[in-house]
Amino acid sequence: MFWDDEKKRPTPNKILKKMVYERDKGICQICKQKVDPFNFEIGHNKAHSRGGKLTLRNAILLCPTCNKSMSVLSVKEVKKKLGLSDPSEEAKKLLRKMTLNELKYIAQKHRIKVKGRVSEGFFSETKLPPSKRQYINALAKELS
Repeated sequence: MFWDDEKKRPTPNKILKKMVYERDKGICQICKQKVDPFNFEIGHNKAHSRGGKLTLRNAILLCPTCNKSMSVLSVKEVKKKLGLSDPSEEAKKLLRKMTLNELKYIAQKHRIKVKGRVSEGFFSETKLPPSKRQYINALAKELS
């Protein structure tokens, strides 16, 4: 029949489940509670319906309750909806108030390398230094 031709959504295999469980240290990524190693679910940070793939990078460890309440929202959207703070967002708020020189100093102090970008022109390429936004993102990711 015609409905048999639809592609089924892939289910996470045992290896992916184990890798996600170990990476997230057995803690639900929404409620931050310890998850039972025999009763946990793998959710998508970017929902399958929004084009998210079942990869280690997009997979997150969730307790069954949080996975059901998540629906098609991302972790960031769920935390915002529940009024939970995201440590990296808090760090970004503080870092945005700093000057570029202060951000460079902090990055150097913590041995964080921030790469610039390459601007391609018609005849040449120019290497641009890292922007303030790149410093903020790199520092927030590392320090939170």
